[in-house]
Amino acid sequence: YARTYVELSRRLKREFDFFSAFGGPHPTFFPELIEQEGVDGVCRGEGEYAMLDLVTNLSEGKPVSHIDNWWIKEDGKIFKNPLRPLIHDLDELPIADHEIFREAIPRSIWQALVLTSRGCPYHCTYCYNHVFHRLYGGKAKTVRRRSVDNVIEELRLIKQHDCYQFIRFLDDLFILSAEWIEEFCEKYKAEIGMPFSCLVRANLVSVDIVHNLKRAGCWRIMMGVESGDDYVRNKIFKRAMSEKEIVRAAGIIKDAGLKLVTANILGSPGGSLSGDLKTLYLNMKIKPDYAGVSLLQPYPRTEIYEYAKKVGMVDCGEPNLRETTVSRVSTLKYQDEREKGSIENLQKLFAQENEQTEAEE
Repeated sequence: YARTYVELSRRLKREFDFFSAFGGPHPTFFPELIEQEGVDGVCRGEGEYAMLDLVTNLSEGKPVSHIDNWWIKEDGKIFKNPLRPLIHDLDELPIADHEIFREAIPRSIWQALVLTSRGCPYHCTYCYNHVFHRLYGGKAKTVRRRSVDNVIEELRLIKQHDCYQFIRFLDDLFILSAEWIEEFCEKYKAEIGMPFSCLVRANLVSVDIVHNLKRAGCWRIMMGVESGDDYVRNKIFKRAMSEKEIVRAAGIIKDAGLKLVTANILGSPGGSLSGDLKTLYLNMKIKPDYAGVSLLQPYPRTEIYEYAKKVGMVDCGEPNLRETTVSRVSTLKYQDEREKGSIENLQKLFAQENEQTEAEE
């Protein structure tokens, strides 16, 4: 939504005098956003201390042009500052304030969104994690996790509000450490006890981990299948995962009585309609409670985008303002428009987003 927010900033600046700051994944990977009218600053990487420094300097009337992590525009000149080190100890950060969201959103919030970690050690070509790792020269510890006690403290505060009935953990990979999961589940069951969901990776799923999650109150597990085509899954997406591992993990989750949600991607460069049908068949084989599917949206600067560009399947526009919304129409260019249409129709056979929302509620 970069174009939308840049335009909003332009309109607001016609009426008000303020410093417009943009941050998050898109500005991190496309800091050229600073060149757009209406953008005063772009924060790259983690923003906690960078934003604190910016606000402190602005409030005290000090210069802001040389703050690490920021690209700043002043009088038409752009200052490109270096990245500061990643925050190694996430426990040093204040507990997330969920109260502000309850006050800002004029409707009942029934689930709380919680992050216990940052980063992912895997290098799937469609995901920005490998780009983030490259941004720091491949040397920084990009995968970090809060202590169990720190997470439990946040959950205690959430539990105090009656509106929350469910916890949704948004970590890219919740079960990365079996030891952490064991300690977390024991304390979660004793002190929190609310139903929750999390994301897993098939090759890390074990009977013990799923048993601990179930015992703690886990209700739903989300797992990436991505493709039923071995070539696409491992050569194009670089998932490093066999169909056998996916089937085994799904069986463990289903046998434990947990809801299973799968994530799937259709329409990959290097793939085909017949390969995408294998994705449908694999989901039929493992029988998830909900099979979510997206048409590939190759984000610029990811490895899958570079591959799609190499084989002539993407238009090279202005990436720093490219919209990356989920669509039911493929953004890729196909030589065979009929095959493209068939893949788009196949996507419609899977469950749709509104159906998932209804199922969760």
